[in-house]
Amino acid sequence: MKQDLAQSLHRPDPPMPDTDPGRAPPDHDDDVPPDVPEPYRDPEGDPPERPPPEREPPDEPPGHEPPVYVPPAGTARPEVPR
Repeated sequence: MKQDLAQSLHRPDPPMPDTDPGRAPPDHDDDVPPDVPEPYRDPEGDPPERPPPEREPPDEPPGHEPPVYVPPAGTARPEVPR
């Protein structure tokens, strides 16, 4: 009997890990070590009273000056006296 190509290329399923049914799951499911301060665990981000300075909007919009026109190099032809 010839084996199907798809079956011959199929990787076998890995063995199931040993689990103890009496063992309780961990208290939290994040990857933060237990000794890390609380703000790193807060999923909502910054406290509502004041955002950190890097997130505050600028006090005034940046000034916009029109760009100075400079012709590209090599396009200006100097006047030749006759």
